[in-house]
Amino acid sequence: MDARQGLSQDTRKYIFENGLMKLNPHFGGAQNNVPSTVAVPSQALAIVSSTQDILASGIQMSEATKNSMEIMQDPSYVNQLRATDGGTILDGLSAIFNRYEVPIGMTNKLLMLTEYNLNFIIDNSGTMMNPSDVKFNTASQYIKDKCRSNDPRFLTPNAMLTRWEEAEERIHIMIDMLAFVPTGPINFTFLNPDSSNGAIKDFVLDHTNKTPEEFAKYAHAMISEKFRSIPSGPTPLYEKLNESFTKFNKPTVHYVLTDGEPTFYTKEDVKSLVMNRNASRNPINFITCTGDNAEVQWIKDIDQDESKQLVAEIDDFVTESAEVLKSHGPKFPFSRGLWLMCQLVAAINPHDLDKLDEPKPFSKFTLDNLMGRVTSAIEYQEYFRLNPNAHRYNNYFNRLSTEPYMAYQILSTPPGSAPIQSQYVGQGNSQFSNQPPFTPQAQTPAYNPQVQTPAYNPQSQNPAYNSQAQNPVYNPQVQGNTWNYPQNQPAPSAPPATNWNQASAPANNNNWGQAQPAPNNMGGWNQPANLQTNANSFFNQNRPQAPQLYPAPQQNYSANRRT
Repeated sequence: MDARQGLSQDTRKYIFENGLMKLNPHFGGAQNNVPSTVAVPSQALAIVSSTQDILASGIQMSEATKNSMEIMQDPSYVNQLRATDGGTILDGLSAIFNRYEVPIGMTNKLLMLTEYNLNFIIDNSGTMMNPSDVKFNTASQYIKDKCRSNDPRFLTPNAMLTRWEEAEERIHIMIDMLAFVPTGPINFTFLNPDSSNGAIKDFVLDHTNKTPEEFAKYAHAMISEKFRSIPSGPTPLYEKLNESFTKFNKPTVHYVLTDGEPTFYTKEDVKSLVMNRNASRNPINFITCTGDNAEVQWIKDIDQDESKQLVAEIDDFVTESAEVLKSHGPKFPFSRGLWLMCQLVAAINPHDLDKLDEPKPFSKFTLDNLMGRVTSAIEYQEYFRLNPNAHRYNNYFNRLSTEPYMAYQILSTPPGSAPIQSQYVGQGNSQFSNQPPFTPQAQTPAYNPQVQTPAYNPQSQNPAYNSQAQNPVYNPQVQGNTWNYPQNQPAPSAPPATNWNQASAPANNNNWGQAQPAPNNMGGWNQPANLQTNANSFFNQNRPQAPQLYPAPQQNYSANRRT
């Protein structure tokens, strides 16, 4: 028995109840005074945001997260940010993640941006001064500090930001995270430059010779100054996109912050331009800043087009949170921080972050990498049980909970198939066996997540969904799947529940067996085996080791780092 159980009040940040990790309601840390932003905090998986939490709790990190932390402590990475050591970078990023409730697994996603230039295309047309659907009292200090003390919105509970303020708010918070990532130049392009007596001009932010703190200070000041101007004019979106798609000599992620329809070209013209661009060199995140969905429905139509490549549309947090809850249920912890990360990297993560609002369950492999920690078998069972759409995939449950692949790869094969082999999805990650240390400046091929993966067809192996149909009873022996249990525990007397309001499923222990070669382009990075690490590395400390929940694969199975 843990000696702490005899105390009148357990002060650990995380506790475990019936195999489920939860934030301790008695925890006295600073974050405890800030309400969680997930839809159902009492049911959601616990979010771990910092290295300090890992050290204190002995949590087992996912392979993708461990690889990312090693990369961030490599001398070549540290030197680009003029930091004293990698621990300083990790601690700084952890503080930002903790502030916004970002799962530590998003470290892996952020590192993908080191391969790109970034280009913010900002709509400064006249309609951007209209109200958005974001409440003023939820705004960050970046916005509130710019408002006069007598601004009536400070005293009006339901007052809204303008769309212009909403755009600025989102950019400031993204800069907080980008300060710790040595991307290429960060370009800012306005639809109407010089629209306010020459005050609005395109500009570029660069990390060169700046620490993360210095970069953040100068970037926030520059952005704040530009957004003091009053937007006016039309919405020449087609022209700016067309120019941007051929402007840069390196793959560039574009962030389009807009509130409406293009002015001089039709919506169909813009859609055609987007759908026919060189997608691998021009991923696009559309960030819509409006309370009128009809004005941006044409963007949502692009996002829902199954033939799109590397395009994502991100609405306001309240809207996106409701969509994720409907798709994944209350167990998935869609926080404000995860929403912010989607704005940055959803387009280059088409099989997980861009699938958050689609009604298909994630595999345990994906869930672990998104969370940044190894979830227990019981936690995944609960996620699956409470997922309102998972009952359509009962025959895949055993594979989704054990195979180190993403759901779209597993669901593209028959439910009774043997575990996926490398020939299904590429050649694995053997090419990293003799790679040099990480150097972001190294020449990299254009990233294309469509390469080496079979096209996903949700109709190929699954019957049409009928919400009125009787849910089948889950049988782990169906289709040849084997359900493995710990040797010291009996097999369950009843199958896992298949309806999201049924009783909890019994525990089990996943058994990976022999590690499978990892497929390419899984939404994360592998770390070369011979990566140099700092002497003060986080991983060189005597951190507590969590017990193994199942035999760990012998290979890294996150997405290949594209070198």
